[in-house]
Amino acid sequence: MLPIIYKLLFLTNTLEMFEVPLNKFEKEKKVIELHKDGKTIRQIAPEVKMLLQYISKVIKVYDKKIRLESKKRIKELPKKTFYNFYI
Repeated sequence: MLPIIYKLLFLTNTLEMFEVPLNKFEKEKKVIELHKDGKTIRQIAPEVKMLLQYISKVIKVYDKKIRLESKKRIKELPKKTFYNFYI
């Protein structure tokens, strides 16, 4: 009975060891998702296994992109015209 438990523990540990690592784009996507969830850079780093400086660069680029898109949307809104009622 005891050897079966050891075999099961060994199998579960080996499955965790052979986890497929994320590529660069998947890591960036994961960083953005975690940033949206409100996690800090220090909380994100161990999950995606990236350096803090690269995580901050990804977040800065994402925030800049969002800012530019919001500015573009504001410019695309129809402008209200105000008429001069003082005749």
